[in-house]
Amino acid sequence: MKELNNDELVGLWPPLLSLAAFAVVTLCILVGTGLFIVIATFVYFDAVNPVGAVWGGLFLVIVFCFCNFKVTRGSVRAAQVLRWYSLFIACCALSAVFMVEQQEQLIMCLILLAAACLAFYLISGKRYQKYLSHQKEVLAMYQQAKKEVATVANMSDTKPRNK
Repeated sequence: MKELNNDELVGLWPPLLSLAAFAVVTLCILVGTGLFIVIATFVYFDAVNPVGAVWGGLFLVIVFCFCNFKVTRGSVRAAQVLRWYSLFIACCALSAVFMVEQQEQLIMCLILLAAACLAFYLISGKRYQKYLSHQKEVLAMYQQAKKEVATVANMSDTKPRNK
């Protein structure tokens, strides 16, 4: 990790376009996860057990939230997990397009395919990578400031006070 100087300024907020890319990826993967659960339940498993679909969807959303939280901390590995997850959803949607019989299911498959491909494209793009590097730098600055505050606090505790 690079060492930050006092001359380098890293703002609290990332650049607007990279923040927008993060928000669009988050939205696309959330929509994709919901549609994936619906399509997997009704196309692949013929609505075997809707309760199982709800629990599976809850599990996927929790895993997504964990990965997305790690992305907000600048984790490249978590971004890669989201990238491969969106690719998996896109492949499932593509195969489901050829298996559906109703027009409503076809529309859902196409929306899922578009959302997953958009998420994959944006995660692979330079704006999302800029967001990751900015978040990593902000976290490094925060930890460096935290160390300095702790050092100053320890120094002030050891000095005798004049009363």
